[in-house]
Amino acid sequence: MISLREIVKEIMEDLSPPPPPPAIVQQNPSTINTNAIADAIFIAEGGKKTRFPYGISAKKSGIQTKDEADARKICINTIGHAYNDWKAAGSKGDFIDFLSLRYCKENHAHWAKMVKSIMAKQKK
Repeated sequence: MISLREIVKEIMEDLSPPPPPPAIVQQNPSTINTNAIADAIFIAEGGKKTRFPYGISAKKSGIQTKDEADARKICINTIGHAYNDWKAAGSKGDFIDFLSLRYCKENHAHWAKMVKSIMAKQKK
C-alpha cells in the first residue's frame, strides 16, 4: 500500500517545473563562444541559400558586405559589441535575447528562439 507521504511526494515532483535547459551563455560569463553563435546565426538567417549571409543586408543595416567572410566578420563584431553592452548593462537576462534586439528588431523573440535551438543542436 502506498503511503500518503509517497503520494504527496509524487504529486509535488509532477508539479515542479522541469529543469531549465543549459544556458548558451551564463548570467555572468567571462567569455562567450562567438563562433558558435555566428554559426547559429548563419543557419537561422538562411545559410548558403540566402542572398544576405548572416542576415546582413545593406538596405536594412546600411552595411555593405563584400562576401560571406566579410559578413561573418561583421556578425562576430556585432556579437562582441552586444556582449560588452550586455555586461555593461548588468548582464540581466539571457545574452541571446539581448543580442536579438540588435540583430533582428522586427521579430526578435522568434529569432532568439531559432538561434538558441540551432546552438543546442550543434552541441549534440
